[in-house]
Amino acid sequence: MLPDPRCPAPSPPKASSRRTSKLGCKLGRVLTLWGLLTGCASPYRTARTVGATGGGLAAVGGALWVVGDDVDRDAVRLPGVTAAIVGAACIATAAALFAAQTSCQADADCPNGYVCKELPAPAGLQPYRQCVPR
Repeated sequence: MLPDPRCPAPSPPKASSRRTSKLGCKLGRVLTLWGLLTGCASPYRTARTVGATGGGLAAVGGALWVVGDDVDRDAVRLPGVTAAIVGAACIATAAALFAAQTSCQADADCPNGYVCKELPAPAGLQPYRQCVPR
């Protein structure tokens, strides 16, 4: 039987698609490792995870922004600017979360291994209390 000229024979996978799948696999491993490391950053997991996410977004966004400016491509520049802004917002949110999680009124408000300590404030302001390691 002769092959049908309307249906070409399947071609082997291209090298670029293999590279893309390898890159995706490596990216998945890196993201999994990052998630495990930031998720285990106790005692303030939420603040540290949000901060690590913000730092990563700001770094990647800044890099995309610079590359987009160099090649004069809005398709690269705009996502970079957006990621950098979202990353900065995540970092600010992490700072607020960390401040809220470390404030205390008594030792019972702090995690195990931490005590509530009064920290001096500048003249005219109220001193505040913060959880610090024993």
